[in-house]
This record gives sequence, C-alpha cells and structure tokens, in this order.
Amino acid sequence: MTDRQEKQTELPFARAEQLAIVRKAVLAAYGQAAKTRVSARIQKAVLRVLDDHGAPGRPCWLSYETIAAEAPCGVRTAKRAIDALRAQSLICTERRMTPAGVCCNHYTIVWSELALRQTAADQSAANADQSAANADQSAANDQPKCRHGTQNGMKRNETFPGPDPEAGPLPKNFANQTTAIRNPQSQIPNPKSPIPNLPELVEASARPVAPLPAGDLQYGVFAAITIKQLRGAGSMIGWFRKQLSAPRPATGPTEADLLLVLAASIWAVDLPAERIHRNRVAVFVATVSRGRWQRVLPKLPEARRRLAVLLQRYGRHDLLEGPAWPPAKAKARAQ
Repeated sequence: MTDRQEKQTELPFARAEQLAIVRKAVLAAYGQAAKTRVSARIQKAVLRVLDDHGAPGRPCWLSYETIAAEAPCGVRTAKRAIDALRAQSLICTERRMTPAGVCCNHYTIVWSELALRQTAADQSAANADQSAANADQSAANDQPKCRHGTQNGMKRNETFPGPDPEAGPLPKNFANQTTAIRNPQSQIPNPKSPIPNLPELVEASARPVAPLPAGDLQYGVFAAITIKQLRGAGSMIGWFRKQLSAPRPATGPTEADLLLVLAASIWAVDLPAERIHRNRVAVFVATVSRGRWQRVLPKLPEARRRLAVLLQRYGRHDLLEGPAWPPAKAKARAQ
C-alpha cells in the first residue's frame, strides 16, 4: 500500500456517509474480453460484502469462497471482481497475518475514490441534462419568430372570437376547432415527437404496422433493449411491433415511426464513444422517448435500405403485419 493510498483510507467518513457512498456508487463494467469482463452489478455486490465485514478504520480478511457465497457469484468471478476493484483503486489489498496466524489478503475500501466516482457520475448526469436543455433551446430558437407581437394570426393578448350570437347554437366541435386554431400542434397525436415533414416519411405514415403481443414489454417498453438488439434491424422491428401493444407505447403505429426508430438505433450504434455519457442503449432510449428525430435524419437512408432488404426477403405481411414472430418461423409454418 502506497503512502497516498494509506492517507486516502484514513480520511474520516461517517458510517452514514459510507453507506450512502456504496449505495450511490456508479461503476462500469471492467475488462475487454468476455471471459475476463466483470459487470458493474458484481463489483458493487463484492463492495457490499467487503463493507459488511469491515470495521471502521480496519481492513477485513475474507476468502474468495466467502465473497462468492455472499455476493452471490462464482469463485472465479469474485476473484475477477477483486482484481477489477483493485485496478480501479477502489480497494487496497495487502497480505497480512490474521489473529489466527493465517496469512491471507486484507481488503480496505478507498472511500475517497468511491466518493469521487459518485461526484463524477452526478456531474456527468448534470452535463447530460444541460446538453439536452441546450439542444431543446437551440431547436426552439430555430422556430420562426412572431412579427409585431402576433402568433398564428392573433395578437398575444387577443382572445379567440366566439360565434355570432344571432347565428344559432355553437357547433359540437367548436372547442376542438378553437384549440386547433390557437395551437396547430394539438392536431398531432404526440406533440412531443412529431414526425418530420419529409416526403418519404409522409408517404410511409399512411402505411400502418400491426402490433404483436407485448410480453415483457408491458412492464416497460425500453426494459429489454440490449446493444446487440440495436445492431439488428430485424430485432428492432420485433421490438417496435411489441411495444405498440404496451400500455404506454413509445411511438406511433406507422411505417414512418418504424423508419425513425431504425434510424435512431443506427445513430446510437455509430455515435462516437467520446459523445456517450452512459451507454449506447441510453442514447437510443433518450432519442426515442423524447422524440429527437432531427438528430437521426442523416441515418434515414440507411434505415430505409435495411427495411427494404427485409421486406424483399420476408414480404410485408410476414414482416410488418403477420401475427407470428420472427417472420422466418411464420414462413416455415406456411410451407
């Protein structure tokens, strides 16, 4: 243990602060190869085990079998998690003699490093929120300004004129007409994410896509998305059709919405790593849930090409309208 690490382990942290740091610690998966990769969940579980067995100001000594039993995970996974935490300077290990006279590893949690991880994660989240706010503000600034204090043909303080009292009773849809005139966006089913006004999207919006049973997506439309699923156009089409049956679908049920979802998945996969705050799945979820379609429009031609390839392979009925999924199984049953 170096002098710097020893000073860090001696920093005063109240027990309540330590519990909060462990609970709010934001860790990332460690390791490149699949056999040596350790997930963030396993690392945090091992940290909790070390924290449970440690005493304030003193290290703890545990065997890999004990850590694996309480994490819970395999013994090799526990050893990889310890190596990952040590490589990230989150724990210190030292070979010492136990009171029973046995030489084993002693583990000390570096609370100052964990606190810095938590602070950095909070700052990254704040930066992401600020970036999203700036993007929304820039999009709002790009909208055409009102001239002479008017908007939609009406002055700011002017109220919508009612019908002539001598013309008879009000029509049944009078309230809807006045709302549409005051706010044209109210005619769009989802004002937060309107489909961009492009010829290919306008044409595709007239072609509906049939939903599939939601399955696990009924508990959350974005819960089952993985980075492997983002890379496949067929898997994204399956997710799109299933989320249409969820209690709160993320998009509309047209081919135009499907093209935008495919473009968002391609954009999330191709985004440079330095522009990603969390992971690519979070980028896709933020784009679709907030309806930020303008950023994915450059990927729209590639989305159309991939959809055209699948339509030529399976046909529109099996791919976008059939009740069975995946379409290869439906084609095999028909034969």
